[in-house]
Amino acid sequence: KLDISITIISHTTSPIKRDGLNLGDILGYSGDLGSVGSDLNRLLAGEKIDKTSKFIKPTLRSNFFHKVAPYLTSAMDISDGLSKDLSRLSDINGVGFEFFVDLDKKLLCSGEEYEVLFSCNEKDLDKIKEIAKTTSTTVTFFAKAVDGTYKSICKENHFE
Repeated sequence: KLDISITIISHTTSPIKRDGLNLGDILGYSGDLGSVGSDLNRLLAGEKIDKTSKFIKPTLRSNFFHKVAPYLTSAMDISDGLSKDLSRLSDINGVGFEFFVDLDKKLLCSGEEYEVLFSCNEKDLDKIKEIAKTTSTTVTFFAKAVDGTYKSICKENHFE
């Protein structure tokens, strides 16, 4: 089997970085999380996975993100699991998180999700929800940035 990895480098005048998260911002993520981690575990056990898996065929949500970009304060891909990436945002921005949605460990620790973790000002929630609706994008808002820190509950590397 041959695996090919492609990197695209581009330029923008208004990038959305990881370091724009402010106290009071609401955190959300695109899509559904957890299936890729399950599929990875199946592959590592020598089992087959469905050809429609996001692990094989990710969904690019460019239409949604181009439209919501002006309302986001920070964003990053969910590559090492939501919990690990929240830990990164916490370290970079010096904030903790108050969760208002219960998220299980499977969802928090599933990596290579091909989805985006993002933050926004609470006043922009309705605009983002409307854009999500018009672009048929599932979005889950789950926490608020507060004073404190956040440490990941997941193992360091999902390939261990």
